[in-house]
Amino acid sequence: WRLSVIGDGPERHRLMKKAARSCRSTCVTWIEGTTDEAVIAREANKARAFVYGGDVGLSLIHGMGYGLPCLVHNDRSAHMPEIAAFQDGVTGRTFERNSALSLGSLIDQLEVEARLDSFSSFALASLANNFNTTAMAAKVDVLCRELDRMRQK
Repeated sequence: WRLSVIGDGPERHRLMKKAARSCRSTCVTWIEGTTDEAVIAREANKARAFVYGGDVGLSLIHGMGYGLPCLVHNDRSAHMPEIAAFQDGVTGRTFERNSALSLGSLIDQLEVEARLDSFSSFALASLANNFNTTAMAAKVDVLCRELDRMRQK
């Protein structure tokens, strides 16, 4: 396996040093935090899965937009609202929050199950059918109609 880490933060240098000390350091590529879609696309199009160890938000939608099966922790209440687009066992899988062992086990299991293609298809379909500007506009329209109805009472 190979890991591409996109992003910056206070832990980045510590994690880079830790990876460099391990035998796996050659398997990790570090990409500075960016909003340049060409850079993100280059990495996403090489990836087999989107893995987010923390509390995921809009990055989840971004990963699903690339058709990447998503691996996120299992504490849904800690994630941002975008977690609504994720369906465990359909668009990806969950692992135990704060457990590298659980994540590693999940990755090993998925390689054996060969379910990544199915997760990828469902991730793309979920965004195309439910999490897009047309669907969002329809929901806002329903909300506005309901507010109008309530005001008329």
